[in-house]
Amino acid sequence: MNIKQRIKNYSTASLLLLFTSFFLIFAIKPSVELIVSLFHEKEELTTIDKTLEVKIQNIIQAQNTYMTLAENIDILDRALPQKMRITDIKQLFASSSATIDSLSIAQQQIVPSTADTLTPIVISISTQGEYAQIKKFVAFLLQRPRIYTMDQIQLGKAEGTESARLKTPMIISSYFYAPK
Repeated sequence: MNIKQRIKNYSTASLLLLFTSFFLIFAIKPSVELIVSLFHEKEELTTIDKTLEVKIQNIIQAQNTYMTLAENIDILDRALPQKMRITDIKQLFASSSATIDSLSIAQQQIVPSTADTLTPIVISISTQGEYAQIKKFVAFLLQRPRIYTMDQIQLGKAEGTESARLKTPMIISSYFYAPK
């Protein structure tokens, strides 16, 4: 082969290598980088999709639970009101035909606390009446939609009477819901 032919072949090979390198650097490399980044983005979006699917299922389950309990929310609000109303206590004791000797309500902070809590209101009451009257009062207490617990009750004969009147000191707790 002569020198001119060799130079021509080497020049052609060099130009082909130069154009191939140029093509690889400026055309194929960005395409490969784009493909790799799209695969990573697809993996991230698949993970996000699975997380959102779990959250959607949790929301659907919570909504179903709420719908199941929705008819009882009013009952719960009456059983555990969010405000302490003295009229509720007055109504409770006014219904009794027993004589109320004393009534005291323990001092309680009724300002919302830092956490959702049930706040007890302790009520001390001393009544006098016949057994049927005391029984009627306790039955009325149990029939109320609001939650009351009878912490202590004592039945004893009223002093200074010859009749069948009973003196009944009792401690009752009522509750209200204090949301934060």
